[in-house]
Amino acid sequence: MKSFFSIFFIYMAFAIMLLIPTVIGGCSPESDTGIRLVMTTNVIEAPKQFDALKLMIDSDSFEHMEESFDLMSDKLASHRDIRTGKVLFPLDILILANASTGTEVQVSVDAYLCNDGDLPRTGPITSGELLDCTKDEKRRTGTNAGTPTKEGDRMIVAVRLIKGEVREQKIILQAVGQKCEDHDGDTFTTGEGCEPYDCDDTNKDIYPGQVEDCNDDKDNNCNGSVNEGCPCKEDDPEPTCYTGSPESCPPTGCKGECQKGHQKCINHAWSTQCFDEVVPQEEDCNGKDDDCDGIIDNVKQGKGELCAKQMGVCAGATKKCEAGMWQPCTTSDYKAHSDAYEEKETACDTKDNDCDGKIDPNPPCQCKPGTKSPCYDGDPKTADVSPCKKGEMTCQDTNEWGPCIGQVTPQPEKCDNIDNDCDGTVDNNYPQKGLSCTRGLGECKREGTYVCNATGDGVSCDAEEVQGTEEKCDNLDNNCDGNVDEGNPEGNSPCDTGEQGVCASGHTFCQGGALNCVRDVEPSKEICNGQDDDCNGQVDDGNAADLCAPVPQNVIPECTAGACKIASCSDGFFDLDKDYSTGCECTVDDWENRGNTCADAKDIGEVFDDAPGDDKEIEGNILVDTDVDWFTFYAKDNKASDALAQCDRFNVKVEFVNNPGNAYVFDVLKDSCSNQPHVTNCDVFQFAANVNKPGNIGECPCVPENMPSANVNTCQDTSARFYVKVYRLVGAPLMCDKYKIKVSNGS
Repeated sequence: MKSFFSIFFIYMAFAIMLLIPTVIGGCSPESDTGIRLVMTTNVIEAPKQFDALKLMIDSDSFEHMEESFDLMSDKLASHRDIRTGKVLFPLDILILANASTGTEVQVSVDAYLCNDGDLPRTGPITSGELLDCTKDEKRRTGTNAGTPTKEGDRMIVAVRLIKGEVREQKIILQAVGQKCEDHDGDTFTTGEGCEPYDCDDTNKDIYPGQVEDCNDDKDNNCNGSVNEGCPCKEDDPEPTCYTGSPESCPPTGCKGECQKGHQKCINHAWSTQCFDEVVPQEEDCNGKDDDCDGIIDNVKQGKGELCAKQMGVCAGATKKCEAGMWQPCTTSDYKAHSDAYEEKETACDTKDNDCDGKIDPNPPCQCKPGTKSPCYDGDPKTADVSPCKKGEMTCQDTNEWGPCIGQVTPQPEKCDNIDNDCDGTVDNNYPQKGLSCTRGLGECKREGTYVCNATGDGVSCDAEEVQGTEEKCDNLDNNCDGNVDEGNPEGNSPCDTGEQGVCASGHTFCQGGALNCVRDVEPSKEICNGQDDDCNGQVDDGNAADLCAPVPQNVIPECTAGACKIASCSDGFFDLDKDYSTGCECTVDDWENRGNTCADAKDIGEVFDDAPGDDKEIEGNILVDTDVDWFTFYAKDNKASDALAQCDRFNVKVEFVNNPGNAYVFDVLKDSCSNQPHVTNCDVFQFAANVNKPGNIGECPCVPENMPSANVNTCQDTSARFYVKVYRLVGAPLMCDKYKIKVSNGS
């Protein structure tokens, strides 16, 4: 007997599955050799992601089989690290046997730990001890199989079927107490005893041996320290710094107001900016050594506050700084600024020596009292340019010239026919003056010239102002508002356009200075309204679907006497309310063209008394008062099954399961259309053979004909055909809603 085994090595963290086939031998399950599965593996350290290594074997049955599986490092190198000389993880062996039906199974397990040389050892299996691989006296079931410790160590697992037949079995070799998981995919794991240990298994950039990042405040290399080896940390002492000149802050100490600053540790690196330092500034009069040169208030010449006098030779004179304050200027200060300064001016040197804004005011320097001289304060170019003229001044007893009397200086130009600014041109700021102009619009328009206005600050047109008249249809602007023939003057009287249809009537309209008859209505698409809309001389001409668009649902329209009506409904639809706007709103039964009489009743099939629940349903609607629906069915009484069960459950029932508004009723005829109705005006009909106990439905109990009994009725065959007529109650409102009737047989 041959079968196939599928062997899966499942590496749980990566879900990598290796499929290895097995070959089954041909010896008896009861023989001494039994069956044996041997798994051999080189020593491999538990990988960082290692969870469980499982060996699974599936088979139709245990037969005579012995196979070895070598988990060599070259097969697993891409999934785990190969290391030596280290105690690894203990392994448990688990046998899962699924026995065939009615079979008792006994399975034994042998576990060995051996080295490359298969050196024989004796004694119990303990962690790290080598045992003889060639002997199988040491048997355990579901046991700790020991711990490989050296390169070349192998784990041998043998399974033997002692008794019975196994349909399916699984042999699992898995690590115990060692669950190392890698959640972030950096090949480093977490779990008790897992090494190297990932201190943050949610971040793939944090693991043992990683380079420390000085900017994230995290233990990137999992050594228990944060940002070690970085230039600085936030709590490190801050070094001093200074960016000013070395002379202002020598090693012996800073001068004046200058002082050293300090660097800050920002993102684990010392800042290039020097915080809180004070470097030399421009010297000010404040009692301080601002420029850090060792001298207080040595303000540079010309940098002080200005003296009170700044005219003449005093221009630019500055105050002295004493005791940290600017002092008022004295005669000696002005003298120090200019040796031409005089407290009272005496010199005739064309200078303002006393800094009062006047040059040489003393008698030897201006004039002789009583003498006269022409004078003019305006631009010399404008002197004696009409209306500007020079004046005359007289020397006073103080040897100073008096005011200039009689002079006329330039004034801002006005529009007054005078050269007010004395530039030789009259009213030259008003270029429109003298140009042609118009006043008014339309028939009121008059020609004129721009002249100066009454206030002299502008120009105005001197054209005549004319009032307008009432607008007429003459293509003229009679009311002088800038529009011609606006408001349809003299128009809007009814007129005949001479056109057809709705285009015939019109009103007069002023166009181009003449009255024309303009139609009131433009030609449009022809619609069903009893009018000639497109003005072609024909009323409501065209396709009814176009004339009546949009056409209501399911309607074939017609246009009659200027109104859209329903000519007919689309197949399968009916107009219940006779309202064109709602269209053909009801759906028609798919069997509406038949079933209108008992003779052509719609046959819905058979219903059986020995198959309860195999009911029939039919639906329809009555859209006109004179309409009726007929359907028929055959109620089958299975006499043979009744006799076998000694009970006849023949029970025919016709009932509404949906009766909108309770508007529908039905009649039931039995056996033939010529028979009188069994029931009329009904909503539930039930027909059953009740021949025994009151309250029973059907004949229960009953016996077959060949087994007569004096006290029990013989099972009868009451099969029959029924005809059902559905109609609407008189006075019930018409509606589109459908009724639904269910027909059943048997209780």
